[in-house]
Amino acid sequence: MNTSIKLINPIPARDGAGVNLLRYIGTPYTGDIDPFLLFDCFYSDNPKDYIAGFPDHPHRGFETVTYIVKGSLKHADNKGHAGEILDGGVQWMTAGKGIIHSEMPIQKNGLLYGFQVWINLPSNEKLCKPRYQEFSHEEFSIDETQQGIKVKVIAGKSNQYSGLVETKLNDTSFFDIALDQKEHYSTSFLNDNTTLLFVIQGQIEVENFEVKENQLVQLSTNTLDVLAQNDSRFLLFSAPSIKEPIVRSGPFVMNTQEEIYQAIMDYQAGNF
Repeated sequence: MNTSIKLINPIPARDGAGVNLLRYIGTPYTGDIDPFLLFDCFYSDNPKDYIAGFPDHPHRGFETVTYIVKGSLKHADNKGHAGEILDGGVQWMTAGKGIIHSEMPIQKNGLLYGFQVWINLPSNEKLCKPRYQEFSHEEFSIDETQQGIKVKVIAGKSNQYSGLVETKLNDTSFFDIALDQKEHYSTSFLNDNTTLLFVIQGQIEVENFEVKENQLVQLSTNTLDVLAQNDSRFLLFSAPSIKEPIVRSGPFVMNTQEEIYQAIMDYQAGNF
């Protein structure tokens, strides 16, 4: 296997009130991959796997990215925010100093396919004001500069197209990319970035390594060259490493154990 490509294997997990999912990052085997704290994929057309959803729960110290490929979720929080995430929609939530929210399926049947990714915040942003950024699929720019390639720009920049999401970590990118068979896609990132690639559909080749559907890989190089072996679609995440201590306890991610204790006390005291 190419030493610049690392395959990340998932484990089955249950979260929320009993949602079945695959967890790639945030497991006993992978831990976190700075700055990514968690990478979950939920995919099922059986309502029993998802209908219980994610009732009210707190967060502090990081950001959550919820991306729906197919299906629908509604969310609400204790700050008065509420909304829906539909096919191709994104919710980028900055938990900051503390928020309590829920994410519940709107649909009662059919396929629910999506992702949730946790991205760490640096120490000087961990207690920032909570914020929601939510956009529908139709609001995002699609970079079709090269024939046979469509890059949905959610965060970051692709050629002259910029994503709508304003990220706390500069030089963060999140793309949803579709490639026709035999097309090449190339890009580059900063040297300190951590880059993840997940194949939604088809099969691609990255530096002579085949990546298939539902596989997540980490790149340890700042350049990316992808060849689509058939019509393919993949997600591309890239963000700079923070390189700070990480102490986590469930939904709280801070830099010290004392800060975790404070988060728990603040939550219990109703200060979120």
